[in-house]
Amino acid sequence: MHVVLWDIDNTLFDYRHIDDVATSFVLDAIERDLGPEQGAIYRSSFYDVVENIRHSHSPLHHHKELYWKTVFQHSHIDISLTDVHRYTVMYEDTFLQQLKAPFEGVETCLRRIIQQGGKNIALSNNRYRYQLARLDKLRLLPFFATLFCFDEMGYSKPDPHIWTFLASQLPPCDSVMAYIGDSWKEDILFARQHGIPHVFWKHNDEASSHHNDEASSHHNDEASSHHNDEASSHHNNNHNIVYRFASYMDLVDRLDALWTNDYLL
Repeated sequence: MHVVLWDIDNTLFDYRHIDDVATSFVLDAIERDLGPEQGAIYRSSFYDVVENIRHSHSPLHHHKELYWKTVFQHSHIDISLTDVHRYTVMYEDTFLQQLKAPFEGVETCLRRIIQQGGKNIALSNNRYRYQLARLDKLRLLPFFATLFCFDEMGYSKPDPHIWTFLASQLPPCDSVMAYIGDSWKEDILFARQHGIPHVFWKHNDEASSHHNDEASSHHNDEASSHHNDEASSHHNNNHNIVYRFASYMDLVDRLDALWTNDYLL
């Protein structure tokens, strides 16, 4: 059976906006709890510390509890694990309240893959319980055969051990046909370097601006050349293809080719 692997955050739904809202809500609560002086110190340090965490190679760089705790340590403010957990729950509750719908066309894509005899599997660097709740809120759970997350796998993308883990979990008859994600490093290069035949990059203005530091040079120099040059030789270089699509409805129009011709371009 053909398997399509999906990233979740900012691939299935607009993560950036919701994350900003939920993070600001928690920062307001922390400021109230700490008082004006320490609250201001915490907030002024937050984004610089978080940026350092994101650019580190920590397997926990997607986890908000690490953010709250690390910023407290950086600000030399004592914090209990109970409070760290409370702020994390506050963040997740606010996130779910703000989460309304997936990107337009996502459900149609997922449904089409199943109708064609394929299988959708979600792969995330976040924790299982959070991503399960998000997929449930989006009403996308029925379209996924399995959800694999960092805390279950013991690895986070782009760790190559994930492919060994997947091989141990999937039936021998399953083969990964495609990987769909929004991050150049964690999704695109991760899949390409391990021989995944097709990679599709969910690319919009918001994702592009957020990933300028990690993707702009690759996007301009590599993705465009792959898109233009390899389209004509996709039968020979399928594992290198990056297909950039502006919307999921655009991708839906090409799904039939994935099954009938083994390529999407």
